Amino acid sequence: MKKFYLDVSLLIMLLATMNFHLLPKILHEVIGLAMFAAVIVHFYWNLRSFRSLGKFYLAVDILLAVSMLIIIGTGVIISHHLFKDVFDMALRRNLTIHQLHHAIPYFMMILIGLHLGRNWLGVKQRLSKWIKVPPTVGNALTIVFCGVGLGGVYLDQLVDRLMMKHIFGTAATQLPLGLYFIILIGMLTLFTSLGVLIDRSIKKF
Repeated sequence: MKKFYLDVSLLIMLLATMNFHLLPKILHEVIGLAMFAAVIVHFYWNLRSFRSLGKFYLAVDILLAVSMLIIIGTGVIISHHLFKDVFDMALRRNLTIHQLHHAIPYFMMILIGLHLGRNWLGVKQRLSKWIKVPPTVGNALTIVFCGVGLGGVYLDQLVDRLMMKHIFGTAATQLPLGLYFIILIGMLTLFTSLGVLIDRSIKKF
């Protein structure tokens, strides 16, 4: 059960850090470092499961690890508080480093969706211990949140972000904290649903 609590904490921290425009910068940095530590523990606790992964999901997990390293590395470089005196100002202002730090979390969200999709049955069983939802209601909520996620892909300019275009703000980031948080959950639901479909397709072959 402790693995499940850690996984839930990781998702909460990811969504919190992606609301960086609404958080004090020092809190954003602290949560980012806590998330990095939690990711290390997560990988350590799940080392044995890597042996049973197919090539596709092994690639997904490797890309997840690389993405996390890039986010932390770029975050440390452009830090405004915890590491602000460590690196040269020219490096801290490097546009590519800033763009990587802002783009990779969205790429990581897609990968996390694929990762969750592969493990969805286990996640669903653990969630059912806390939340009792009839299948029809669960399916309806999934469809609704996938719709929200599709809207979020457009409103938050996901494609432009992944292409590392310089974006100062989007229609999504102008929304209040609660609504933007729901949009992020919607996008995560969308990518997780995609992961479930991919997992089913792989298992058929």
